[in-house]
Amino acid sequence: MVDLAYLHREWPSCLLSLISCHPRPEVADQVKSLGGEYLAVDTAHEAGSDGYAKVTSADCDRAAAELYHEQARDVDIIITTALIPGRRAPRLVTAADVAAMKPGSVIADMAAAQGGNVEGTIPGRSVVTDTV
Repeated sequence: MVDLAYLHREWPSCLLSLISCHPRPEVADQVKSLGGEYLAVDTAHEAGSDGYAKVTSADCDRAAAELYHEQARDVDIIITTALIPGRRAPRLVTAADVAAMKPGSVIADMAAAQGGNVEGTIPGRSVVTDTV
């Protein structure tokens, strides 16, 4: 698994800028504690009673998709971890987002076993595209 604290501590800041786009505001403190920048998805959201995210609204999904697409063009690494217990992993990163990334960029889809957060993810395999 990818340890974000390790990456941020060991890689020079000129090589790694930690930015998190997440619909759950409680994640902001975790990102900021690593020296990262938290980009809020500007819609209402509620967590489940078990602490996990609930299925988000169509408005939230639209706002998040716009933010993810904007960020995909600017970042070198995307790490996705979104899971909702008992459901297929939500699709967060589209093929268009992947295509918009800079050549040599990397995506780690930690939700691959449950269907993946990234379009084109194949569980247990590395996938190479024209840019990623």
